[in-house]
Amino acid sequence: MQQSDAQLIHRVLHGDQEAFSPLVKKYQKGVHALAWRKIGDFHIAQEITQDAFLKAYRQLRTLKDPNAFGGWLYVIVARECLDYLRRNRIPMESLDTADSNEVDKVSYSQYVAEKQEEDADETRREVVKELLKKLPESERTVMTLHYLGEMAVKAISEFLGVSQNTVKSRLSRARNRLRKEEDVIQQNLGSFQLPDNLAENIMQEVSRIAPVPPAVSKPVAPLAISAACAVLIFLMIGVGTPYLSRFQKPYSLNATSEPTVELIDAVFVVDTPAKPAVRYQPGSSHTPGKRPGAGQKSDASLFATLPVDTTEVSTPKSQWNQTKGPEGGLVNNLFMASNGDVYARSGADIYRLTDDRSTWIRANTDVSINGYWQMAEHEDTLYIVSDTETLASVDRGETWRVQGARPEGQLIDIVITDEAPGAQANITMYLALVDGVFRSVDAGKSWTSLNDGNLADKEIRAITAIGNTVFVGTDKGLYRHRSEGWTQLRVGETGNIRALTSAEHRLYVAVGNDVQHKMFSMTISISSTSKTTLSLYRSTDLGDLWQAIDFTETVSDSKENGWFSFSHEVNKPQVSAQTADNSEVEETSRLKMVAVQERLLVLDSGNSHYSSDAGETWISLDTGTLNMADTFAVVMSGANTFYTGGRFGIQRTTDAGKTWHPFNTGLVRTTVDNLVYANHALYATIWKELVVSFDGGESWAPVLRRPETLTSLMKFNDMLYVKGVKETSPQLFRVSAEDTGLTPVPEMPSLGVSDIETLVREKFENVLLESGQDELEKNDEERMELTLQDLLEDFDLDKLSTAGGQAIEKGMIELFQAYSGSFAVSGSTYYMEYNQQLFRWKPGMTEWFNTGLADAGESIDSVADLEEQGSIDFKIAVSGETVYVGKRDGHLLQSFDEGDTWNDVTTALPFSVTQFKAIGFAGPTLYVATDKGVMYSSDGTRWHTAIDAEGTPLVIKKMAVDGTTVYGTTERQIYQLKENSNTWEPVTPEVPSKINSFTVDGNTLYVGTPGHGVLRFTLD
Repeated sequence: MQQSDAQLIHRVLHGDQEAFSPLVKKYQKGVHALAWRKIGDFHIAQEITQDAFLKAYRQLRTLKDPNAFGGWLYVIVARECLDYLRRNRIPMESLDTADSNEVDKVSYSQYVAEKQEEDADETRREVVKELLKKLPESERTVMTLHYLGEMAVKAISEFLGVSQNTVKSRLSRARNRLRKEEDVIQQNLGSFQLPDNLAENIMQEVSRIAPVPPAVSKPVAPLAISAACAVLIFLMIGVGTPYLSRFQKPYSLNATSEPTVELIDAVFVVDTPAKPAVRYQPGSSHTPGKRPGAGQKSDASLFATLPVDTTEVSTPKSQWNQTKGPEGGLVNNLFMASNGDVYARSGADIYRLTDDRSTWIRANTDVSINGYWQMAEHEDTLYIVSDTETLASVDRGETWRVQGARPEGQLIDIVITDEAPGAQANITMYLALVDGVFRSVDAGKSWTSLNDGNLADKEIRAITAIGNTVFVGTDKGLYRHRSEGWTQLRVGETGNIRALTSAEHRLYVAVGNDVQHKMFSMTISISSTSKTTLSLYRSTDLGDLWQAIDFTETVSDSKENGWFSFSHEVNKPQVSAQTADNSEVEETSRLKMVAVQERLLVLDSGNSHYSSDAGETWISLDTGTLNMADTFAVVMSGANTFYTGGRFGIQRTTDAGKTWHPFNTGLVRTTVDNLVYANHALYATIWKELVVSFDGGESWAPVLRRPETLTSLMKFNDMLYVKGVKETSPQLFRVSAEDTGLTPVPEMPSLGVSDIETLVREKFENVLLESGQDELEKNDEERMELTLQDLLEDFDLDKLSTAGGQAIEKGMIELFQAYSGSFAVSGSTYYMEYNQQLFRWKPGMTEWFNTGLADAGESIDSVADLEEQGSIDFKIAVSGETVYVGKRDGHLLQSFDEGDTWNDVTTALPFSVTQFKAIGFAGPTLYVATDKGVMYSSDGTRWHTAIDAEGTPLVIKKMAVDGTTVYGTTERQIYQLKENSNTWEPVTPEVPSKINSFTVDGNTLYVGTPGHGVLRFTLD
């Protein structure tokens, strides 16, 4: 039976020298590997290994905790290496310098062969050494002990005195850094083989050392007396003198006046070598209570004669800081690990919920995993399949090792089962793509196709596994995979599998008509549920027999049946049900089904249920706060806690779905469309939400009484204004001084049509009629009573022609041109663009006045032309009664009477303009940013060009004004243009993200980003 270190040490201390031999054999490789890493010489490391074990044997009785022998031995080895480096041994002369004539020919031939082999080994060791040099010290040590010392994680943990998780993490990071070179290290391990007799030699030396019994007690009194005397003498000699000055000052009895010292303005230098007078004295050399040099005063005249070092010492420059919000952002995936860890995927980052379930923290700080991916686990290892490859992590997602490339195709999911026959690893992976299934038996390094005739022409929707049996759901039925291949399982009346999941021995399948979805462009899509049916089935025998679950044939007939929505995001129009950030389209099915043990959760539009007994009884859930069209993932944690991830972040319920609340603490992945500093607060729009921060972006709260749709956010006269759509028409709102809520501008009349849905319905109805929909051939009275949802009932999207899609797109363009115009405020005068015309309103007027200014720019034929809202908006600047408008056709208009009359000043501009990007006043000066550069004028007649340090006009995309100073942004840089200057100066380092929006508060700059919230920078 193998004995522990403590038991062996106990035997050694009681005279059994042979008990030390197992300790030598256990640790010799690790000790030698560590010595080699520190010294760099393989043979000298053997000597140090022997010396370290002999020293450990001699000092074994001083070891207080026998269980810590490994860590104690590590310290001895490290000190032995340090001693060797200090001694700096003289290298031995190589035998290459010996005269071969003096050596016997046979012996010399043998010597040459051995020398060549040794040189080859040394070359291989140098290769390994150079590879390990790429690693940090801590990672280099664990790699050396693991590969060269052949030590397991637990042994390394005991040897170094750190936790096993720390060792695993260091190993993982090291492997990650040496992805391509790890095989080289393993191939060269043969050059590190220790002599077989090393342990025997050590034990022979041990046998020559007399066993040392444990220490016995010694007389204490004589030692105590001697120590006391030594301390007394020590204090008398060394400590008293420095403190004498505290009680008595030097004084001469013969002095007749105060001693004086005359300083002369000169430095006397003697060019002779001298040794410093060093006085060794215990205790401190400074006066108690004062720092060294306290009370001393430097002589300016003396220092003036000394040479001055003018070398500049660089100081750290300010950097952009990530604020703590706004929290939220697109969450594409959620994953619950077996140890309770919850992971959230947002873009290229992985977030993990902290152990106290309070905050999300970014896990993968050393690598970004771009594209769409899915996560799975086996034992303590996490696996990710991305768009291109398979990765693995053994440290809770902090570091990832690339396993290999994966087959091309649209990813559905991945499942992992136990080892299959012929597997090279202890797991088998099954990868589901839309058009096929693949298997890997070497942990994702290579894949083989499992597609046969049964899966031909099938669209795979989901995959799951029970034990080693794999199931896939397709648009034409459910299939099971065993050793004989795929077989179809008969379940339900329809072949379409809407969802598939499993827990323990239970298999759940949801079947029914699915969501119809049709994309017309990257920004326009239509979806229709058309009375989608849902039937749920359960099997406990791997799909041989099925049992219908109670709410079979539930008909989803809510207000969302047949739906068509449009919204405005990131300064561009978007009509979409499933188009996520970064143009990444997620699955179209809104049904989500998750099973854990006996718990089963089904989320669907208008019909969401939860069962805690495998579907025997059900509780209906209130998912009114969840928009299933924007929900992409769901996981269960415990009996009552569920998480959903979607377009706007994560929501959590702790009462089994009765109530849902945003839960995004620590998750800052929001896209900030607009950002304005006003009224001592920072305001931002994220998607359709308006939020405010009073502490520089560290905490955020929603603004009260916001409009249903936000289109723009601007500051005039130190007041924040918001343009949006509430109920029926576009309106202007301003911040309330009482509660920071938004209130409509009093008495302001509506501008344009009174019913936006009427406009949408008319456009869409015409498209349906042109597409040959007979159900709409009704009389006008009946048709007027139809809602937009009624028009979509039982509507087949596949019958919608390409021409119909183009008609929808054109109609939506007209809508956005009408409702997405700019606005400006000067005193109590309001200007608003509507349908590419400029209107004016003042309190007391019953309707808006048309100033006669209209835009005759080029027509917009597709949504692609609307990538920037700036391509369809006027650029308006106002100061008093002066108004400037930049039009889409490149003309700049000027009015000095609030828009009653207009002057075209385009010909007076210093250069031609294709597009206006921004326009605004800084004091009396107007600044105009265009696609060719920035121009400015104080009188509207004489114009000047702003240039950069090289004399070139700088193209500025966005501007912000602070007093009379103008700030402008390029793609990732911010510049400053001061009053009475024509030169832009960069004032910040490069912004680490694209600039979506921008604002200024004194010496603090704020940037809104796409996907990283708000960044902050403080000017020097």
